[in-house]
Amino acid sequence: MTESVLSRSIAGFCPESEVPIVEVPASTPAMEARIALSMVAELRERGVPIRDILVVSRDLDGYEDLLVRAAIRHDIAPTIWTQLRLVETLPYRMCKTLCDIFAADQVTFETVVMPLAFGWVPPEPLDEWPLDMSPVREMSHQAPTDAVSIEGWQTRVSEQSWGNDQLLSYLEWVMACPERPSPEQSTDILGGVLQRYREYVLPIRKERDGPALLETERAVRAVTRMDDLIERVARTYGQRLELDWSEQSWDRIAGLCESYATQRPGRREHANARALDIIEANDAWGREVPYVIAVGLSAGVWPQQQESLVPVSLQDSVRRGEEGLDQVAPRLGWSGIKDYDQFADTVAAATKGVVLTRHTTGSDGGDRRRSPLLESVPVERVSRSSAVGLLEVERRIPEELESFLPNADSSEGEVEG
Repeated sequence: MTESVLSRSIAGFCPESEVPIVEVPASTPAMEARIALSMVAELRERGVPIRDILVVSRDLDGYEDLLVRAAIRHDIAPTIWTQLRLVETLPYRMCKTLCDIFAADQVTFETVVMPLAFGWVPPEPLDEWPLDMSPVREMSHQAPTDAVSIEGWQTRVSEQSWGNDQLLSYLEWVMACPERPSPEQSTDILGGVLQRYREYVLPIRKERDGPALLETERAVRAVTRMDDLIERVARTYGQRLELDWSEQSWDRIAGLCESYATQRPGRREHANARALDIIEANDAWGREVPYVIAVGLSAGVWPQQQESLVPVSLQDSVRRGEEGLDQVAPRLGWSGIKDYDQFADTVAAATKGVVLTRHTTGSDGGDRRRSPLLESVPVERVSRSSAVGLLEVERRIPEELESFLPNADSSEGEVEG
């Protein structure tokens, strides 16, 4: 088949692969995920260590739940490498809310009790902590709705029947915190809050989590990030105080927390060395593992369909250089250069074999064509009838895949427990 202009443009970003590449079709994204994890299970059964396998998706938003469910079916613990939205995590919200409370002259009862809902624990917990929020919610219904000082809330809670000793101990702790903290005090106070969260709250979250412990891992990552953030905030806060660029206040600390928390790190956090790495394609650069399994190689998914006022048919005509259009340069947005770069990085990460899955039916029930990215690399194509064998109880491996898999009776390394 004559190579198309589009295929040639993609090929410029995809190096010639020295490892086998196999394309496996599936009817839906859910079946894609099951095929991908079936391949992981097969590799594990043949002695391939979990750290020698990498699962990649252009965008995990549409595949994360599917891949996790498929992993659990095979008793595989997945680690999802995505950028942690720190501002949405409980450890961050607890620390940020405390800073706001410390800085405010008056606060509502709803704001006062927020840190308790996020997992605040006192320095020397004598009662049952973290606090059961049911009675606190009842208090919220009975408490006045106006904003008063912390001292005012102490008085109201101690005088009213809806108060309790645990709430009073929390308010006493807030009152004891300095109004104008030094960098060292900010680290001691917020760092202590995080340490107690780690010690008392995380074990409870783990008990209530699912088999994959995804929520627990996310909470651990959040605490780790917050530890780093608090140290960074204290350092910057101290430097600004020394230069007289900032006043000594919790407001300034809260602002630094928000500023640093909204920065998105380039490399994702990772907390489980015995789990299967599932990453987004923009994290594939610089990786090197024996086996890579990439999902979503369908048109419109990878590369994503780019929004443009220029009709797709006209874009194709420009790419082909048709008469009258040969002087018009195609826009980079039409070709999704970033998607091609990330695909090239994904393929280049493998040293022994690459499996590329795609689905043939879109969410609207219509047909989904194979990704044009697949034209840029030499692939062996598994038929749909053969691909289904990967999902059977007695798994059948298509011969195209069998060619680069280790022998069933050999071992590439010790399988972790």
